[in-house]
Amino acid sequence: MTLAELRAAREKAGADVTRLANEAQAADFVSTPEWEASWTAANDSYKTAVAAEQAEITRLERAESAARIAADATRLNAAGHARFRPDAGGPASTNPNRPAARPRNHGPLRAFKGADAVERAERAGMWAAATLYGSEEAQKWCAANGVEIRRGALDTGPSAVLNTFDNKGAGYFVPNELDYAVQELALVYGVFRQFAENVPMSSGTKDSPRWTGSMTAYWTVEGNKPGSTDPAWDLIALIAKELKAMNKMTRVLDEDSVIDLGDKVAMCLAEAFAYAEDAAGFNGDGTAAYGGIVGLVTKILASAAARAQAGVGRNTVATLTLDDFNAVVAKYPNYPSAQPRWFMHKAFWANAVQRLQLAAGGALPSDVARGGEMMLLGYPVTWVNVMAAAPTATQIGAIFGDLRLSSKLGNRRGRTVEVGFENDDFTKGLMTILGTQRVAINNHTVTDPRNTANTGPVVGLQLAA
Repeated sequence: MTLAELRAAREKAGADVTRLANEAQAADFVSTPEWEASWTAANDSYKTAVAAEQAEITRLERAESAARIAADATRLNAAGHARFRPDAGGPASTNPNRPAARPRNHGPLRAFKGADAVERAERAGMWAAATLYGSEEAQKWCAANGVEIRRGALDTGPSAVLNTFDNKGAGYFVPNELDYAVQELALVYGVFRQFAENVPMSSGTKDSPRWTGSMTAYWTVEGNKPGSTDPAWDLIALIAKELKAMNKMTRVLDEDSVIDLGDKVAMCLAEAFAYAEDAAGFNGDGTAAYGGIVGLVTKILASAAARAQAGVGRNTVATLTLDDFNAVVAKYPNYPSAQPRWFMHKAFWANAVQRLQLAAGGALPSDVARGGEMMLLGYPVTWVNVMAAAPTATQIGAIFGDLRLSSKLGNRRGRTVEVGFENDDFTKGLMTILGTQRVAINNHTVTDPRNTANTGPVVGLQLAA
C-alpha cells in the first residue's frame, strides 16, 4: 500500500474508535459483549494502522537517504575522472590518459562509517578546506561537485575570545555529509543526547506533551454505565538556545589529507557539542553558563522524593555499600515501560561499584584480570564524564532512571562553523574552531507528575551528611 492509502486506513480506523467512544458517552449507553469486542477490535486496528503508516514513513526516509548517497557517489566518481589533482609534493597532472590522483586517508576513519565513508569524508574535508582554510582549489571543487558553501547570519554578539580571519563575522553552515556525521557521533559521545527523548524542532520554540495521569478503571454492575476518565497530559516548553563549542586544529592545510581533515572536523565538533550538552543536561544550575538549563543533578538535590540517601556515616565513595545502591533500586517506581539504568562517573564506578563487585565472596586472579561488570543489581551502567568523580557529603554520586521519561532534548538543524585565533594559537601554529548549534534541554520530570511527593522516573544516590 502507498503512504496515502496507509494514512487513509489510519484515519478510518481512528474514526471507528471515535465513533465507538461517542457511543459510550451517550446517556442511555449500556455496554454489551458485542460492543466491548468492537471496541477492542477498533483499538487494535488503529494501533496496527498507525504502526504500518510509521513503518512506511521510515522506509521512505531510508530510501530517500540511500538515493541521495548513491547520487553523491555517482557525482564523485564522475568528477574523479574529470579532474587532475596534484600528487603529494608534485605538480598537477596534465596527461589526460593518466588517472586522477585522489586524496587518501592516512588512518582509519572514526567519524564516517559505511561503504561510502571515504567519499563522504572527502566531501566534508573539501568543504572544510574551502571554508576554514580558504583554499581556492577546494572552493572550485565544491562548486563543481555540489557541495554548498553557505554563510549564516552575521554574529552581532560579543566575540572577546575569538578573532575571525575575515570581517564578515558569520559562520558557515556545515554540509549534510558533515552534519549527519556530527549528529551520529554526538549520539555516541553524548550520554544525555543518547538516552533522553530527542524531539525535532522546526522553530526556536516547541511545546511537547508530557503524560501526567492515566485513565481509571471501574468495577460496574451489569446495565450501569462505567465512570469515565481521560488520560492527562500537559505541555513542556522546549526553547532552543545557542550552544557554542570550541576546539583546536592545526592551521597548516595538507591538501593530500582532506579526507582525514573531514574526519577530524567532525570529531572536533561532535566531542565539543556532546560534552557541553552533557554538562548542561546533568549539572546545569540555571545560570547563563549553562544556557539557563537546570540539570538532573540540580533538580534531584532540590527534591527529597528524587533521591535516596546513603546510610549514616557513609559520606565518601570508599564507605558506600551495596545496601546504599540497593536502596536506590528499591525506591524506584515500577513503571511498566521504564528501562532504567545507572549513570555515574567512571572513577566513581571503579572506586565504589567495581570495588564492591571484586570484594563480594573474595576475588580470584581471573576476576581481577577481567575487572568489574558494567552491570549493577541487574541494570546496565553508563559512564558520564561530567558527573562527580569523587562526591562527598550530601552530593549525588549516581543516578538511576530512564531519561526518556525525565528529559527532552530538542534539535534544530543548521550547525555553523567559523575559525579564528585564541590566546597563543598563532605562535603555536593552531587555530580555534568555533561550532554553533541550536539545542533545547528540559529535565521536566524528576518526581511523579501526578504527585511530586512521590518518586518519579529518576532517583539519585546521595551520600550521607
